[in-house]
Amino acid sequence: MRFGRSNWRARDEQLKCQQYFRCVRLEFGRIGETIEPEKSGSGGMKYRIGMWASAGFLVAGCWAIYAFATTPPAMTSADPILTLVEFTCPVVFASLHFHFGVSLYWSLLANASTYALIGLIVETMGQRLNQAR
Repeated sequence: MRFGRSNWRARDEQLKCQQYFRCVRLEFGRIGETIEPEKSGSGGMKYRIGMWASAGFLVAGCWAIYAFATTPPAMTSADPILTLVEFTCPVVFASLHFHFGVSLYWSLLANASTYALIGLIVETMGQRLNQAR
C-alpha cells in the first residue's frame, strides 16, 4: 500500500494529535454518571445539618404554639420568657430590635435556616477538628 504526500501528512498529523491527547486525556464515565468524590462521607453531614434545620423549625413551632396558647399579655417585652424566645429564635430578636414584623411562616423558615447555618458551622468545625487529630 502506497501513501502519497498528502496521506503521509495526514497520517503525521493524526499521530501528533494522538500523542497530544494521550498526554491530556480526560477520563469520562458512562453517560448519566454522577461525579462524586472518592470518599463520599458527606451523606452523614447532610443528614446532621437537616436535623439542625428540623430542630430550628420545631423550636420556632413550639414557641408559636406557646404564644397562641397563652393569654395575650404573656409575650410582651416585660415577660422574662421573651429573653429565652429571643435567644432560641434569632429572627424574633432581629424583628424586635429593628422594628419589623415577621409572620409565623417566615419565622419558621428563618429559624430553620438559621439553625441549618449554625449546624453547618458546627459540623464543619467538628470535621476539621477530627481531621487535625
